[in-house]
Amino acid sequence: MISGKKVAAVIVAYNAEKTLERTVRGIPPNTADDIIIIDDASTDRTLGPRSGFLALLPFAIPKTGDMGRLKRPDTEKP
Repeated sequence: MISGKKVAAVIVAYNAEKTLERTVRGIPPNTADDIIIIDDASTDRTLGPRSGFLALLPFAIPKTGDMGRLKRPDTEKP
């Protein structure tokens, strides 16, 4: 919290399997209460099962050509 406000860091990742952990660790300690990682239709294992990140509420950007539209894969059809 900063000045009593909750702070979230948002990372949009595309094919970041090899760099995402370093990016997350680069967020200074005690600056973000939450870290939100959005997988931008990666073709690697950016948020794969061995990525080390727990996705409680995953969001994905589908490959539809409709840039900037987020969807929750568990509630919307492509």
